[in-house]
Amino acid sequence: MNFVEKLIKDKDYRKHIISYLFFGVLTTIICLGSFWLMRKFIPTMNENIANIISIVLAVIVAYITNRKYVFTSTEKNVVKEFLSFCSGRVVTMLFETASFWFFATVLNFNEMIVKIGNSVVVVILNYIISKFLVFKEKKKI
Repeated sequence: MNFVEKLIKDKDYRKHIISYLFFGVLTTIICLGSFWLMRKFIPTMNENIANIISIVLAVIVAYITNRKYVFTSTEKNVVKEFLSFCSGRVVTMLFETASFWFFATVLNFNEMIVKIGNSVVVVILNYIISKFLVFKEKKKI
């Protein structure tokens, strides 16, 4: 069954995707909002530092919501799971930071447009990493 068929026919899968998108949007709002607030109210703060801080805040919220509401993890070793989650987020943060630097700093594109564009790509990458590497279902023996 392909993605669209599964989305149409499988109620649990729809709920899973909708909850991921909902919390992904919430996390994105936290990331964009905190970045905007830092740039607006601390104008001397370097845009790249503000970008990294906003990503860290978003990662903390994302872990909590993904663990509890999206993937409903039952992993007992929360530290290991959190470190695995953070490792995946470090990969996407490196992508986002490099992309932000290139487009906003080097090419001088509008920094909020760059943040929004990066956010879309990062949400997709983060889902793939979380679903298949961090919160993967345990195989039943």
